[in-house]
Amino acid sequence: MSELVSIIVPIYNVENYLLECLESLISQTYKNIEILLIDDGSTDQSRIIAQKFCDDHPENNIQLIVKENGGQSSARNVGIQHANGTYFIFVDSDDLISSTHVEVLYKAVSEMDVKIAMGKFSKKIEDLSNNLSVEMTSLKGDFLSLVEKLYASDYHAVSASGKIYHHTLIDHVKFHEGIIYEDGIFFYEIIDQIDEIILVDTVCYYYRTTMNSTLTSKISQKNFDILKKNELTLLFFEEHHPEALKHFYQKAMNVNDFLAVKCVEDQTDLSKDLMKRLYLQNKTYSKLFFPRKVVYSTWFVYSSFILLVSKMYKTNQIDKETLIKKLIRKITK
Repeated sequence: MSELVSIIVPIYNVENYLLECLESLISQTYKNIEILLIDDGSTDQSRIIAQKFCDDHPENNIQLIVKENGGQSSARNVGIQHANGTYFIFVDSDDLISSTHVEVLYKAVSEMDVKIAMGKFSKKIEDLSNNLSVEMTSLKGDFLSLVEKLYASDYHAVSASGKIYHHTLIDHVKFHEGIIYEDGIFFYEIIDQIDEIILVDTVCYYYRTTMNSTLTSKISQKNFDILKKNELTLLFFEEHHPEALKHFYQKAMNVNDFLAVKCVEDQTDLSKDLMKRLYLQNKTYSKLFFPRKVVYSTWFVYSSFILLVSKMYKTNQIDKETLIKKLIRKITK
């Protein structure tokens, strides 16, 4: 007998994309699902669209929960509190999932007897696959081994979306509220509980890069949350996995440098302030483990390095993180 899968969807000001997302949810080939829509204090038509959709589809197990604005983490946590499923899936309200998204992920965890599985992402909606006959790969290992294997894969390892979780994993973990970039901490706290994950070789999640996305929007006060997120993640590593601290410092510095490139491109007083704080945090992290500390030796060296990355990225159209890694290797040889 199939088990109930809870799909949790935080909603905030996505009136232009919400209906398409909701249509993809009720089109699932796996039918034993409940859909929890958490309106996080939307100020546009999102709540009205969600309510009308629920009213128009009484045959589907859809529930709309309205709350005061508290951020995506808060909305997800409310969804978790109301969920009844054996398994959980998170979907962002401006994204789409394939019609077989739930079925292929559920098939992976049930057939392979594991607690978590993940599929592939794409920004191209035409890449979405409805194929049920897909290859599955099992990744096994301890915490650090799994983390490094996932980062080395071509899957969106850190995202909370695109995965299916057994409820017992979520029982012990909640999303950190009051900050963005919350998926990173959540990812590590989930991996801490497992020794195996299944990778499903098909694109089943389509994500949009909108003007309001964290990675594409202008620098704002919210971007300063990366500093807090890093410190919270550092505490987790120090307490649970000190053997993996080197991994943490490397990833944190890379992400900080990526954001610093955005600061250079933004050129506002706020972005300049953030870039200086990113520099100071990386300067501290680099002293502990990495020869790349030369990059953070002085503000002049660091700002020159980030400016170079920005210029090379614009001309070469290479992924910023990849470019940062390549330049770091050259500098620290």
